[in-house]
Amino acid sequence: MTRIYKGTNAGPKPKPIEKRFWSKVEITDSCWIWKAGLTKSGYGFFAFGKPSRKQRASRIAWIITYGEIPKGICVCHHCDNKQCVRPSHLFLGTNKENTADSIRKNRFVKGSKNGMAKLTEDSVTEIRRLYHSRDYTLADLSKKFGTGSDNIWSIVRGKTWSHVDG
Repeated sequence: MTRIYKGTNAGPKPKPIEKRFWSKVEITDSCWIWKAGLTKSGYGFFAFGKPSRKQRASRIAWIITYGEIPKGICVCHHCDNKQCVRPSHLFLGTNKENTADSIRKNRFVKGSKNGMAKLTEDSVTEIRRLYHSRDYTLADLSKKFGTGSDNIWSIVRGKTWSHVDG
């Protein structure tokens, strides 16, 4: 369960969290832009509580406006602006629904454009070619390309990297 803590009785009285949060937002005619800290991936974050906790600013905007977020649920953006915290631009969804929304809007990053990718489209083509030549086992390819044999098997079967021909 996500909770927002409003401080303790020790020290100066903290600003109400809502006031502190919204003071970091630039309200425009369309998106409400988060103007404070950003994650490496470009999402706004808000730190609160003692000890300080960070959460995505869009989640805090949702909680302030609508209440708790069920466990395992994402706060998604209709506008696709990672820094937007306008409540009417936000909606709740599962990770699967969020991914489907991203794919539907052609914003899903595939293949080597994904910052987490260890392989390239060329290496995937090569993995498939070598495996089908029957000269290499999954273990051989795993070692050669520096990834797990489960990953190699998913590539060979077309379960992953399906956008790559071969």
